[in-house]
Amino acid sequence: MNLKLDVGSRLELNGSVDFKVLPKTGLAAVACASTLIAHDMRPEGPIR
Repeated sequence: MNLKLDVGSRLELNGSVDFKVLPKTGLAAVACASTLIAHDMRPEGPIR
C-alpha cells in the first residue's frame, strides 16, 4: 500500500493498493481514518 494524504486546501488521498494483500474493507478503514485525521487537522472556522 502506498498512500499520500494531502490536507492542504482540500482532502486528497492518492496512492495504490494491492488488493491481493489488503482487502477492500481494509482500504475503506484507511480512508475513514484519513478522513478523521484530516478533520482534526483542519483550521477552525466554518465548513466550506
